[in-house]
Amino acid sequence: MNRLLKILILVLASFMVAGSNGCPFDVDEILRGGSDGESASLTWKRAQHVIGQSSMTVVESDRSTDANTLLDPGGVIVSGGRLYIADSGANRVLGWGSPPDRNNEAADFVLGQPGMSDDGRGRDRAGLHEPVGLIAGSWGLAVADLANHRVLLWNERPTSGPQDADRVFGQPTRDEVLLPGCDADAMDSPWGVAAPGSRLLVSDYENNRLLLFERGDASGADARGVIGQPDLSTCVANRGQGQASADSLSGPAGIWTDGDRLAVADRFNNRVLLWDSFPEEGEPADRVIGQEDMDSNTTNAGGLERGLNAPTAVWWDGSRLFVADRGNHRVLIYDRWPSRNHVQADAVLGQPDRRSNQRNNTGDNSPVNARSLSRPEAVYSDGEELLVVDSDNDRVLSFDISD
Repeated sequence: MNRLLKILILVLASFMVAGSNGCPFDVDEILRGGSDGESASLTWKRAQHVIGQSSMTVVESDRSTDANTLLDPGGVIVSGGRLYIADSGANRVLGWGSPPDRNNEAADFVLGQPGMSDDGRGRDRAGLHEPVGLIAGSWGLAVADLANHRVLLWNERPTSGPQDADRVFGQPTRDEVLLPGCDADAMDSPWGVAAPGSRLLVSDYENNRLLLFERGDASGADARGVIGQPDLSTCVANRGQGQASADSLSGPAGIWTDGDRLAVADRFNNRVLLWDSFPEEGEPADRVIGQEDMDSNTTNAGGLERGLNAPTAVWWDGSRLFVADRGNHRVLIYDRWPSRNHVQADAVLGQPDRRSNQRNNTGDNSPVNARSLSRPEAVYSDGEELLVVDSDNDRVLSFDISD
């Protein structure tokens, strides 16, 4: 359709709804010529290689722990040319000197375990228990150590291991693990981490809040701020209101921020919340994905084409937004930072279309392949490569998204 004609249609629509709450059409979709944007060709794309399994069509879940195995992986990040994967079920973080470019490449080093064949639960500065979220930068590495109710920090990005963490938030010291708590210096099952500027943002999953720390503070420091709760001693879901709102959370999982924008996978509200600027305490989100409005939290609201089912991760690579829609066994791709509530994704991985949500939807008789996903838990993109943590398949998939 001619662009001028599209604009004329929008002008006419605005007159038709004069005095109402706004245009009933999805302006973004009309301007890009329909519901499929530039990323449409990525739908049901095949991964180019796999980490944690010997091939794309094999899922072995009963293997002994080693340098090339994964067990319920929960997080992924690339920083300083190195790849880090939170291997949650094996209580460790695996590191590669560079992201693999072939199937089943073994890790170069391990954090949280004394060796590559170890997978025990650790509670001191050298150990981990179900690590999930990761973030890294020139300042170092932070790992959400979920079952130890803490976040461990390394002052430099690890290049070898094992290596003790330098500091901890959520516990008094690196070698103490107390019960979970709801206070400025305590956590309950932290899931996601992000690093805006000199700060560290933590999604305190079971406490239904985000905690904001000064990243350089000493171990055991108090959080400096909170998002999703009225204060640092309140931790009930949706602020105890009984329904979702623009300033409440219920099981926040993966988070992304660059210090300006903020995106939160609000798992039990079946939505992703977006802020166009980093919020002050109590500031409501600007819009929502997965729900028609801020007060709703229905699973797959409005159908599979626009709804979400327990999303656990979100990532913005500067031009596209990625959402791990865990309960629908897919990753949704949006070509731009959404400007409206409840927008439809431009592409989907793990399913042949936006109306499907079958576990390991291979399209053939194989139990798993390069297209299929089972409860994807985390995503990372540098704009050229997308890494998807395919948790239930004990693997991480690499997709070429440079098209």
